Amino acid sequence: MNQKKSKSEDCWQLMHKIIFVLQNACVIPKGSCLHRITFAQLRVLDIVCRHHPEGLMLKDITHELNQTAATTSVAIDTLVKNGFVVREQAEHDRRAVAIRLTPEGQRIRDDNAKRLTKRFDEAFALLSEEERKNFHTTLQKIWGTFNNNQKEEA
Repeated sequence: MNQKKSKSEDCWQLMHKIIFVLQNACVIPKGSCLHRITFAQLRVLDIVCRHHPEGLMLKDITHELNQTAATTSVAIDTLVKNGFVVREQAEHDRRAVAIRLTPEGQRIRDDNAKRLTKRFDEAFALLSEEERKNFHTTLQKIWGTFNNNQKEEA
């Protein structure tokens, strides 16, 4: 039986496609080839970048990503291994560990931010100013609904 998909199903499937494109747009130029950085790792770099140079605790990154500490820790382990972040003793608490961006991590974050912004600029060029504003407002409303639901479920 072939049922017609709802508009909501069409939307979340389209969002999955957009996420896939964003995830595959994240790369690390190394020598003559490009290496991938996961979208989750790029999100960690972006969060840590906003708190540079003081860094962030794992729990704060986990909270902002809205995922488990184990999942966040795996992403951070890979970023440390690649030299994009470091774990250092927190200034305010000798027992705590702060995650800080390295200059290479800053460069990777900035390069990928430019690349992703360019992709969005190309897509938004197809829209009128009013369509762009409406799109942004709509995304904020949808995010607000999802964000509130996540808080209620916690």
